[in-house]
Amino acid sequence: MTRTTAWPALAALLGTAAAGLIWFALPAAGWWPGLLAAAGWGAWALGGLRPARTRLDGWVLVFLATAAAASWLAYDSAVALPKFRVLLAAVLLFYAIAWQPAANLWRLAGIAAGLGVAAAFYFLLSYDWVAEPLNIDVLNRIGAAWQGLRPALALPVLHPNVAASLMGITLPYAAAAA
Repeated sequence: MTRTTAWPALAALLGTAAAGLIWFALPAAGWWPGLLAAAGWGAWALGGLRPARTRLDGWVLVFLATAAAASWLAYDSAVALPKFRVLLAAVLLFYAIAWQPAANLWRLAGIAAGLGVAAAFYFLLSYDWVAEPLNIDVLNRIGAAWQGLRPALALPVLHPNVAASLMGITLPYAAAAA
């Protein structure tokens, strides 16, 4: 894998991730974020990269087919279709990660580690420790003290379980990149 073929694979990953994040954060966005994913995958194809089979291809196809059928058959398709788009982005993200060349693996580890750090900082800047205390008293005291020091920002609050999940998922990548 040459240096020039590593970037189109990253373009597919970043375009798909951007589309998935938009679909997750803005369910009413429609299909236009798919253009970001399509542009990334177009760069991937123009870069001369070819798909490789994975052991999960059949199961992923079954998953996507049942998700599409469920979205089509749903009682309220206005609610189901945005969820299907997120699932579609997840499948595309799976393949964007699975088909990365070896030259990109350390870059991806660094990106994942950075996402975990960003989730931690965002949580620390947005969480209201006084209004929504946690079950661990010592963390509440530390959090309330931190809340008194940090600027008051009107950010959407990231649930503690979501923040912990993001940090936990990215921790092995941070350890590998360190």
